[in-house]
Amino acid sequence: MTPAALTGLDLLATAVILVDTDDVLRHMNPAAENLLELSHANVVGQSIAEVFTDHDVLAAALDYARRNNCSFSEHDLLIAVSGRPRMHFTCTVTPIERDSGFDVDGCIVEFRPIEQQLRIAREERVFDQNAANRELMRNLAHEIKNPLGGIRGAARVRKMICPASMWFSVSACAALRATLSTA
Repeated sequence: MTPAALTGLDLLATAVILVDTDDVLRHMNPAAENLLELSHANVVGQSIAEVFTDHDVLAAALDYARRNNCSFSEHDLLIAVSGRPRMHFTCTVTPIERDSGFDVDGCIVEFRPIEQQLRIAREERVFDQNAANRELMRNLAHEIKNPLGGIRGAARVRKMICPASMWFSVSACAALRATLSTA
């Protein structure tokens, strides 16, 4: 590779690796070293199968980009790097040719972490679910309270109209007292 091409990749804030046609890593910029927690010196020359534990989706993306000679993006790539826990990435694979300033045919692979976006989306779903549950409880409490209010009102009217009426049974009087005492 030409030093100018590497300098350009090394200045990017996006994690970028360069993979040749045999799926061997040829370069890793400092942002990729930080994101993947790997050293450039330790992984250059290794295949993606040796570096990435779950490399099947990444290998398929590399193959698709090479076959169709176009960029390919995988928006929810879940891979583990050298035995570490799996991480979520957005991955864009772009094929390159030797005459584009690099001395190797292959692909440039860009990684962007999406753990934070997934956590935010999960928290938003929980918040929305809690808001829906609160609204449901509020409506349910209203529906329970509303009929009781009507019963209380009717009982008060009955009491005002005929307070000494004997048509109330003992259990009806007890229920009426209980309803009126909670009002």
